[in-house]
Amino acid sequence: MADNVNIVRLSTGEEIVCQMSIVENGSQISYVIKDAAILLPNPNDGRLMFGRWLPYTKNENGITVDSKFVMFVVEPTEDLKQHYMTTIVNNLAVPARKLVEP
Repeated sequence: MADNVNIVRLSTGEEIVCQMSIVENGSQISYVIKDAAILLPNPNDGRLMFGRWLPYTKNENGITVDSKFVMFVVEPTEDLKQHYMTTIVNNLAVPARKLVEP
């Protein structure tokens, strides 16, 4: 299931991490985006945060996006993919990491 996790940049400028599949209908291509989270920079430290993308919709089966609205699709790093799978797909809370000082 984690093999189809991608980062999708939309023409609106949003970058989302999601489980994505491609649908071809003749010459028409669209993407089905499921369990999407928008990538947001944390204003305090610059690290990335996840925010649910369209959390106010009934989108259990995914959202279909026409290919003309997709700028690019790239594979996320393994760390980002694992964090996405844990926090968004599996809905688990991740405890804050504490730094251990020597």
